Amino acid sequence: MEPSSSQQLHAGSVHAESKTHLTQKTIDARPTDMDALPPSRHIVCNAAKLKHEGCRVHVVVNGRRVSVLRTDSGLHCMDSLCYHGAGPLTSGDIEEVNGRECIVCPWYIWCLLIYSFAPAIVVSALPMRRSIPRLACTCCRHGYKVTLDTGEKLYRSTVFIDGKLQKAGWQSVGSRQRVHLAYEEDGQVVVELNLTDVQVESDKYAYRDRDV
Repeated sequence: MEPSSSQQLHAGSVHAESKTHLTQKTIDARPTDMDALPPSRHIVCNAAKLKHEGCRVHVVVNGRRVSVLRTDSGLHCMDSLCYHGAGPLTSGDIEEVNGRECIVCPWYIWCLLIYSFAPAIVVSALPMRRSIPRLACTCCRHGYKVTLDTGEKLYRSTVFIDGKLQKAGWQSVGSRQRVHLAYEEDGQVVVELNLTDVQVESDKYAYRDRDV
């Protein structure tokens, strides 16, 4: 089943800090002033900024754009821009999908707009915004769902039963969004970049020179 609205953790409904979007200018993570921290670890903000569930910050660490999010399971960090087309992935809604916390890229939610003053039905591929009505059509209920813990892209598989195409369980296409380590230490949120030799699709946009 699709996650109900009660299962969704909408950014902006929990705490003022969660209203931060990628359309705002990101801030540079300042060099650590903790002598004990090695250069690979970076302070991104005060822990108070991510105190409440749903809060998030978007920062630049060593030139890489990452976001840190707080959910009921703890802190999560991943590349900010979506692996599919550099969309603002980490400003999307958080949903529970098949028992896993996922973030849904708002660029890939199609809205069916029906204008009562026009005879035509208009289908828009614009990013979802609160001002645009979301109707209960199939295209509105799906998007790029990426797991917060592993960066896997999930999809609803289908099977043929009695000659008819039926929905099946959730499947993974594998890791597509690079995730990083985030944790609290001495009242600060620290990020350690996960830069392995194995390429991940979001790498191609991680250092993109654009003012998000």
